[in-house]
Amino acid sequence: MSGELCEEIATRVRRGEQPDSIEVELLSSRPGLDDDERAALWLFAWLEQGARESRFQRRRAPEYAHD
Repeated sequence: MSGELCEEIATRVRRGEQPDSIEVELLSSRPGLDDDERAALWLFAWLEQGARESRFQRRRAPEYAHD
């Protein structure tokens, strides 16, 4: 996988784009990617999205029950 392409995917995920839209806008039009490479990059985007959501949830302040 190209480092530049992975960085572009990570940037798009940080902006809130979904893996399916990244695939349509970035990967489908990319010449030279075979189906396995395209699938691996989609999976990378999906994992990046999960990591982003996990980091966001850890940063949220804990909720306390008030009496």
